[in-house]
Amino acid sequence: MPTRILDFLWQDMEPEARRNVARFFLWLIVTIHIAWACGLIPGVNGFAFASDVDNKIASAIEPIKGEVREIDRKLARVEREVVAARIAALEKSLFDLRKAQCTAISRENPEAVEFYGRQIQQARADYYAATAREYQAPTCAEVGTE
Repeated sequence: MPTRILDFLWQDMEPEARRNVARFFLWLIVTIHIAWACGLIPGVNGFAFASDVDNKIASAIEPIKGEVREIDRKLARVEREVVAARIAALEKSLFDLRKAQCTAISRENPEAVEFYGRQIQQARADYYAATAREYQAPTCAEVGTE
């Protein structure tokens, strides 16, 4: 089919003239394509400029960035609450262990005193890891056993 169309258009052209016409049309097609791509043809938008793509991407991801910031804020709040709860639990555990140790001291039970001492040391290490400060153990009088 394309050969019939070309034969009809180029019926009595010399081969050299055919090559020149083909070169001209190829040059014309490439030139029109470049002009279209660069947006030089009036009334026809060219291809997307990189700045247009950047602006579209930036406007598309802005809501996502806002959501990520909100999630980060919520995560930080939850993390603070979890740390505070962990510290409170450790402080209660340390207080209860100290109270049990003081009771063991008053009953003169060295095995229990040693056991609670080891438990307190472990809990103090956990407390230090959570707060970066040493736990000040209360005296037996402060926990209510003497």
